Amino acid sequence: MRTDAYIMTAYTESAGDMLEIETVRNTVKSINKINKQKEKMAEYRYNNGWSDKEPQSLPRYRVTLHARGPRAEYAKALGMHPRAFDRELPMKFAERIDVYIHERS
Repeated sequence: MRTDAYIMTAYTESAGDMLEIETVRNTVKSINKINKQKEKMAEYRYNNGWSDKEPQSLPRYRVTLHARGPRAEYAKALGMHPRAFDRELPMKFAERIDVYIHERS
């Protein structure tokens, strides 16, 4: 495996897998919201003299989905060059979806 960001592979035909993707996305959204609130509170406490600890920025995350499946088959069906989807397969043609969580910089 080339990255630590990989979380799972979900199959588009599985309702359970699709719900799991939504759970991952909502969890990351909640973590980002909590980290933003913690930053604001730390800054408020520091600016009003309630804390001598300088506020630090907390990490934010993003969920990335990558469609997986036969690329040439769908490109040919659309009248495109067979290598048209080599870089990224459109999500509507996905048989599987790889889920990644990256830390924003």
